Amino acid sequence: MGLAGISLSVATTLVSTILIVVRILTVSSHLPKGTHPSYRAIEIIVESALLYSIASIILLPFLAMTEIQLSTWAS
Repeated sequence: MGLAGISLSVATTLVSTILIVVRILTVSSHLPKGTHPSYRAIEIIVESALLYSIASIILLPFLAMTEIQLSTWAS
């Protein structure tokens, strides 16, 4: 998977995480006031997506440098 694949994966992960959190919040807004047990689920989803996104974003510059080096070497 190249630079474009990782970039699309990060974007898809972030968008889907945001949509999941919004869906959980809208469903939990119909619950009686007080403690929302869904906040723990939101926390787990956001933290796991954040870890994946950070790792992928750190990987992106290295992939870009590799692709630049390969393209200059091939020409």
